[in-house]
Formats: sequence, C-alpha cells, structure tokens
Amino acid sequence: MIIKQFLSAAACTLVLVVAVTPGFTQSSGSAAKRQQSPKPGAKVAPANPVDLNTASEAELVSVPGIGTSTAKKIIAGRPYSSVADLSKAGISAASIKRISPMVKISRVPTPQPSASLKPLQPPRTNGGKATPPPVPAQTVAPGGGPGVVWVNTETKVFHEPGDKWYGRTKHGKYMKESEAVAAGYRAAKQKK
Repeated sequence: MIIKQFLSAAACTLVLVVAVTPGFTQSSGSAAKRQQSPKPGAKVAPANPVDLNTASEAELVSVPGIGTSTAKKIIAGRPYSSVADLSKAGISAASIKRISPMVKISRVPTPQPSASLKPLQPPRTNGGKATPPPVPAQTVAPGGGPGVVWVNTETKVFHEPGDKWYGRTKHGKYMKESEAVAAGYRAAKQKK
C-alpha cells in the first residue's frame, strides 16, 4: 500500500511537471524576445563607432543617447583627444558613459606649414659681424620701356632701363627722359 501511494504521488507530480513546463518555457521565451527587440522608433547602435571629430550632425544623432542638441554641442566643442573630453562640451558623465562604446576619436591632423614659408634663420655672420638677411627683390612697376626713365619723386633722381632701381623705388613714376630733365630731375650717378 505504501508503494501504491508512492507511485500515485509520483504520477501526480510528473503530470504536474509536464503540464507546467510548456507554459513556463513559453512565457520565459516571450520575455527574452521582449528584452531583445527594441521599442518601435528606438535607435539602434551603429555597426561601426561614430567618429566624434569628423561625424556630421545626422551621424551623431543616429547614436542612441545623442539628440540634436547634444550633437550640436559635440560639433561646437571639436576637436577632441578622448571621449572623456565631451565633458568640456557640456555632456554629462552618465551620457558619456552610455555612448562611449558607440563612438571613437580620430587623430586630428596638425596643420603643416606651407612649402612657400621657410623658417626664420639667424643672420649670417661675416667675421663675427652680423649681416642682415637678404632683401627680397621688388617687382618692377609696369609701364617702362625704351626712351622712358623711372623718376624717384622723393630724391629727384631718374633711373634708366637696366639700372638696379629702374621701376623699383617706393615713390616714383615713368617719364620720358627729356621731360624728366626739363622737370629738374637728374640722372643717377651709378648704374648697377
């Protein structure tokens, strides 16, 4: 009789376990599905991290946790050397922690000097005496030609074609040589 009661209790337990198990697995399976599926209209993390230094506003807004105003703050605070630098742009520590796995920082290229700019060099010395650096050649004023001289209106001297100062002095103009002499200008003493 004890065995009969034992078998009856075991059979009831088995039926109860079998009856409860399918419902249990269904409810736990649907709960797992609810946790994995995002809410309708919710943002999904990007496949690749978004670069904070180069991303457009639309790319930044696509990251969960970054809205339009946060994206504008990020763009205004560029460049960044680390994700933690977002705090300087007014982003909260909680937001930085939430978006950190979905963003990255690229190295900002440092501007290189153009090839036309040369670094300043110390003046050359000539036997211990400093000599000034060479003065760049000035461009010749347009309008010269044969029979025309360049008159320096400040010094009252005129320079002929081939002269070092022909068309290059700060204050001057072109004139015919006869007009320059008649106006009281004199020829330069040396031609270089």
